Amino acid sequence: MCKRYMGVISMLLLSFHEKLHLAFAVLSLTGGSSGVAVADVTIDACVAQNSINHPSLASDMQSLCALSSSIGALVGFSISGIFIHLIGPKGVDGLLAIPAGLVFLVGTLLNEPHSPNFAYTQVRQNFIDARKSMWTTLKCPDVWRPCLYMLH
Repeated sequence: MCKRYMGVISMLLLSFHEKLHLAFAVLSLTGGSSGVAVADVTIDACVAQNSINHPSLASDMQSLCALSSSIGALVGFSISGIFIHLIGPKGVDGLLAIPAGLVFLVGTLLNEPHSPNFAYTQVRQNFIDARKSMWTTLKCPDVWRPCLYMLH
């Protein structure tokens, strides 16, 4: 629940604080990015759950998700300069609190089933297994070379 507040509070702090220390500004931007990451993971989880329920539509849902994200980014980048001229950088930071607030709203409205017999002890082992699998994958030249190229 706290992660849902993080994006809203971070962006409002950037928007309303006049002389924010650099360290706090970086922390606020990190908090805002974390809020976006929570939204992204939530959307991916919904797509994964719906893909299980409707396997024939799984690829279409993934494509729709990617298309929506790309269109949103394109529109956002296109109008960001206009908003900076109209309301200034602080106003734009304030506007960025709106999507974070919507993430919070959707998070509170999502109906998540309760799992009373969840094996919490298995989570640690699953994390270790996933880390080993990721390391094995990253050691493959067909994976690390494109990653290295993208970072270049």
